[in-house]
Amino acid sequence: MEKYQDISSSEDAIIVENVSKHFRIPHEKKTRLFEHIVGTIKGTTSTYEEFWALKDVSFTVKKGEALAIAPFLELGVGFNPELTTEDNVRLYGAIMGMGKKEMEDKFEEIFEFAELSRFRNMKLKNLA
Repeated sequence: MEKYQDISSSEDAIIVENVSKHFRIPHEKKTRLFEHIVGTIKGTTSTYEEFWALKDVSFTVKKGEALAIAPFLELGVGFNPELTTEDNVRLYGAIMGMGKKEMEDKFEEIFEFAELSRFRNMKLKNLA
């Protein structure tokens, strides 16, 4: 039995409870029909890693309060899907005029900020 709350008399404007979102990230992405057929014949299937972007997130926004959600950038815009995440960061840094030393100094900080450290050797097309 589901419980419903009458919020008309409550001070709560938004109630979010136990929201979760996960993605299945393939270890190897098959992009051609031929690759799928060969995999089926050989009996090899794609393996996935489960990545939880949100897990059991709950919050309440009271009447009169504001809620801001940071905009999400499309991951692939301006990057080469055939290159790894690490190679794309280096390439984009070079395009932005960063020297080799400056890129090396900021490299780990970039990955930590973007929370992409565990995906650094994965081709960008496999993240989509």
